[in-house]
Amino acid sequence: MDIIRCTMCEGSVKIDTARGTATCEYCDSVFVLPESMAASAKPKEPSAAQIVFARWKSGKYFYPGVVKGLHEGNATVLFFDGEMGVAAMDDILELEDALASLNLEGNWNNFGFYYKGTIAGREPLVMHYNDGDVELVELGQLRGRRPK
Repeated sequence: MDIIRCTMCEGSVKIDTARGTATCEYCDSVFVLPESMAASAKPKEPSAAQIVFARWKSGKYFYPGVVKGLHEGNATVLFFDGEMGVAAMDDILELEDALASLNLEGNWNNFGFYYKGTIAGREPLVMHYNDGDVELVELGQLRGRRPK
């Protein structure tokens, strides 16, 4: 996986295809993506049994889960920690979109402490924490929030 660097400070950049922007994780510079990289204006609706990241009870964090059902603009999500919740379609991101656009945090060694970082490898998932540590993680160890 190639790391995209900020042209202002050489920091790593998170891409938000839904908004058509890229944001530097270090200096917070925001760049407009070419139209070919931006997502279509209409958000995609997840399908049942799809792995997604969904916002937990109107909080700031998105957590991984599986869509169990769709109803009236909402989805019932079984989160990886075993909790069941209902999320609005605007608060659900497909897995690839979530990994590319959310500011991710990993639950270091499953100790309950989350630290910021980026995913550097997909099979297996490799989390590069901002403090320099590297860890193989399970999807259930991740959470994320939208860039400011």
